[in-house]
Amino acid sequence: MPKAYSLNLRERVARFVDLGRSRRAASAHLKGAVSFVVNLMKAYRRTGSREPKPGGGGATRSLIRIAPFCRSVSRRITILMGPACFRVVMAALMILWNTSGTP
Repeated sequence: MPKAYSLNLRERVARFVDLGRSRRAASAHLKGAVSFVVNLMKAYRRTGSREPKPGGGGATRSLIRIAPFCRSVSRRITILMGPACFRVVMAALMILWNTSGTP
C-alpha cells in the first residue's frame, strides 16, 4: 500500500491555497497531483485537519476473512494427520493465500 504524503507537504499545499492561489497552481508549484490537492483541501475544509486518514487493515483483515476456513481445515487435518502436519499445512495455506493476491 502506498504511503501517505508527509504532513509537511500537506501544510505547504494548504498554506499555498489559503494565500489565494488555485488548487491547480498549488499542484504545479509543489509538483503533486491535482487530485491530491483537491482532495486534501476538501478534507481540510470538512474536518479542519491536514492529517492523513489512518491506514487500512492490511494482513489482519485478510486473516480474519480466512479464519473460518482455517478452523474447518485445522480440525480435519489434526484428526487425520496430527498436530505437526497441521502446522506445515497451515503454513503452506498462508503462503498460498498471501501470494494469490486475494485481499
